[in-house]
Amino acid sequence: MKEPGEQLIHKSSDDFGELCVKQNGLIRTLYFGNDKKQSCVFLPDPSVLVLQYAQAMTTALLFGTSPKRILLVGLGGGSILQYLLKVCPQSKIDVVELRESVIRLSHEFFLVSESEKNVNIIHADAKEYVTRVAQKKSQIYDLVLVDAFDAWGPSQLNKDDNFIISCQSLLKIDGTMCFNLWNRKEDYFHHVSRQLSALFSGNTLELRLGKQDNNVIVFGFSNSQKLNNMFQYREVAYQFKEKFGIDYERFLKMIEVQNFSLLKRFRRCLSGV
Repeated sequence: MKEPGEQLIHKSSDDFGELCVKQNGLIRTLYFGNDKKQSCVFLPDPSVLVLQYAQAMTTALLFGTSPKRILLVGLGGGSILQYLLKVCPQSKIDVVELRESVIRLSHEFFLVSESEKNVNIIHADAKEYVTRVAQKKSQIYDLVLVDAFDAWGPSQLNKDDNFIISCQSLLKIDGTMCFNLWNRKEDYFHHVSRQLSALFSGNTLELRLGKQDNNVIVFGFSNSQKLNNMFQYREVAYQFKEKFGIDYERFLKMIEVQNFSLLKRFRRCLSGV
């Protein structure tokens, strides 16, 4: 469905399907052949996150505000990448993208620089990449963000247990992993959520952006102490909101409410009650 005022400025296809770029005023959007928005860029400032799910994913930064190395699975239009460059200018960021056409469009239409010194965009199958890096132990990350989607929804990659395990193995001892999922029945959300919980020994949190048929951001923590006291993140959330214009206080409150029982049990275990 075409939004009012939205104009098609590019249409092409590759082995994975159709790609469309549309523009509405100062907002440019990437589509994969349907009406599902894959990524948006605000042209005057590409570091602005337009879509709520992208804002919610970056809540992961509250749990480790100075990541030295970041892995982003899924480039899209590069909106999350652009934001990370603004918030974490000293971080080294590796981005893995399956579709070479998407990489090309990110440069041509979405203002992603081809010469950013702190960014390495890798054209590769993410499962093959993380498996290879995990086996060689050639890289380790403070933060892993998985935003792998295709035209139909979350990529099949998300339900691959070996992929999830490999991603987790790339984390530092104090690292955080973040998955962007959907809570539709056909998107194996409960399987992935259970797998992440088991892999992180229960040290996971969910941020649900809607009751059904909507994004759910799942955070996994290598360090269980990060869940010890959610109050410690409130000041960071306030500072980030003031500096970067995203309501992290609201997202943090949603996490606290939606995970109340889990956090309560966790605090009891730590206190020995």
